[in-house]
Amino acid sequence: MRIVSAFLFTLSFVVEGSSISAPSSSTSLSSLGITASTTELNYLSGVTQAKTLSAKVIVHADTSTTALSGITTVVYSNEVTDSDSAYNPANGTFTVPTGKGGDYFVSGSWQTNAAETWVAGNQAVSFIQVNGTNKRISAQFPPGAGSMNVLVSIAAVVTVAAGDTIRIAGLGTPNPTLSGNAAQNTLDIIGPF
Repeated sequence: MRIVSAFLFTLSFVVEGSSISAPSSSTSLSSLGITASTTELNYLSGVTQAKTLSAKVIVHADTSTTALSGITTVVYSNEVTDSDSAYNPANGTFTVPTGKGGDYFVSGSWQTNAAETWVAGNQAVSFIQVNGTNKRISAQFPPGAGSMNVLVSIAAVVTVAAGDTIRIAGLGTPNPTLSGNAAQNTLDIIGPF
């Protein structure tokens, strides 16, 4: 009888630009033959298998005080991360970089001011737009009448080509102004996958 054992583990490491590093308690990356282009590592029964993935575009922005009037682009004015300088915090537009078309995960949320007065039948709607066309829609109906914050979130994977634009847009009845809360008004775009 032959017994075969296999051990599979994941090694975490950080990629920043062209450098790669591991947490201080980890095995030395160079001793495993890992380079800056290695982004996934499997270790199975003594055999190291490295998989190289293409670099991802990563955008994170927050804070919006956009006043919604009809379908309006939500402008996230605080650009926290933008790996390829693809997001414009002045107009809320992400432009897919040259050579980086494909599937992108897009997530956006926005929150109205607490001073907004809502009545039964009002709605808050969020859109993911590609080249100005609505690709995904998410709606929130406030739970009743009164002054309150309303939070709307949307997330989807969209297929885009280089040069295409991605935006989060909002629509509210009445025409609300967004709260400016950085924790509730966020945009994340990651891809291509």
